[in-house]
Amino acid sequence: MKLKRNQSRSKNYYAIWTDEHGIQRQRTTGTSVRKLAHEIGSKWEADALRIREGLVDPAQLAQRDAARLPVSTHLDDYLAWCRSRGDDAAGLRTKETQIRAYLKEQQIASLRDVTPATLVRFMAGIVRRGRAPRTANLHRGNVIAFANWCKDYRRIASHDLTKRTVPKLDEAQDQRRKRRALTPEERERFRAATLPSGRWWIYQLAIWTGLRRGELGKIRWSDVDLERGELHVRAEISKNGREATLPLLPPALESLDALRHLGRGSDLVVLRVPAKETFYADLERAGIQGRTATGSCATNAAGERVDFHALRTTCGTMLANAGVPVMHLKRMMRHANIAMTDRHYTKLRTTDLRAGLERALEKPVALAATGTETLTPKLTPTTATNGVFRGATASNGPTRIGAARRAASGLRSGVYALSGASKDDGVQHPSNYGPVAQRPRAIDS
Repeated sequence: MKLKRNQSRSKNYYAIWTDEHGIQRQRTTGTSVRKLAHEIGSKWEADALRIREGLVDPAQLAQRDAARLPVSTHLDDYLAWCRSRGDDAAGLRTKETQIRAYLKEQQIASLRDVTPATLVRFMAGIVRRGRAPRTANLHRGNVIAFANWCKDYRRIASHDLTKRTVPKLDEAQDQRRKRRALTPEERERFRAATLPSGRWWIYQLAIWTGLRRGELGKIRWSDVDLERGELHVRAEISKNGREATLPLLPPALESLDALRHLGRGSDLVVLRVPAKETFYADLERAGIQGRTATGSCATNAAGERVDFHALRTTCGTMLANAGVPVMHLKRMMRHANIAMTDRHYTKLRTTDLRAGLERALEKPVALAATGTETLTPKLTPTTATNGVFRGATASNGPTRIGAARRAASGLRSGVYALSGASKDDGVQHPSNYGPVAQRPRAIDS
């Protein structure tokens, strides 16, 4: 191992040694003290020799050196890696703020201090200060992502931040921001109020594509295929980092046609997404929702509000009302699981549910194969117990359940008889009625 100093650039010594692959390396020791620089260079040379002889794993040496660095250095490297892959700038600022808050509050000095106990304590403090469980879960996700990166890049051997050791908080128990979907009448009023300004075409495109506000402002005309009626959402602008292709329905195509004429040759589909204040003013002008003293959106009696993201909720609710299968709805909303779609993006009213059930009842359901004498299956002990009597309520439960037990044992009870009765004996038989759910209740004699 040799030392040299480049006086024109720095007073620090450079160490020159042969690494484990037999390649000559040169690296600054970071010090101008020759004795200390010699110790550092000798350590590098000794590590290379141990690796070459198979006495130590290179990953262990890398983790040993990483453990000596402050955790802020690893965080800076992680954020630089995120920028290199094209992460959204706003999302990166949020990620950095949340991770640094965890490091500062829990006094994390090195990667060894990143433990489940400190993260659970940090999340509890967020909720104790009055923030929502969803906010604590977002902090949790960013900290775990940072720990996973350190593991993948051999900064640490492993970590214990898992779903079992650091479970998510239940967001449904304390949901702070409840959104609702616009009704058809409200959409018409919204259209009339915003059509003169031209902003309706932006709102309508958001409603019929489910695009988020940040994604809406980054869609380019090169992403739009009008001939095939498709919209390509690039991975770099998508919230989940995954590309997707969405179908363009006629209202969305109408908005795109209008926005092309308003765009003045720009490559962006939406030149400027309306600000929150503008959106709330448009809602107030349409008589949909008022504003608070601070200019934010007001809530209704149920604590629900309409913000820009509620246009995405409106998209999911309209598709659900139209009978779109849940798997197709999940793909349209670009969610990782169906539970997310059902919990946040399908706000079905009671009238919507009633209309859907009435549509379903209009279509007759065949209960028997072609060639049978009746659409009603024969009543057997199994069907009597599991089909007719399972839905007993508290008011008629004992009577119906008792009848089921007697019917299952081959005894005649009430209007139902499994054997020994003819159609002209005055007893109403199951075969004279329609589906099981429409049969009269059993009456004990």
